[in-house]
Amino acid sequence: AARVRGQLANIDGFSADFLNIVERYLVTDKPKAHAGGGATQAPMGDRL
Repeated sequence: AARVRGQLANIDGFSADFLNIVERYLVTDKPKAHAGGGATQAPMGDRL
């Protein structure tokens, strides 16, 4: 039972970290419109 609780704590920590990363990407990394420019940001996979 203690090992299961430990693994659940690890999973909870991972999911919280993962959701924070996704939220940051969706909220702060939106491409910005530039006047006269067609530049867009690369997808998340290209940044790693």
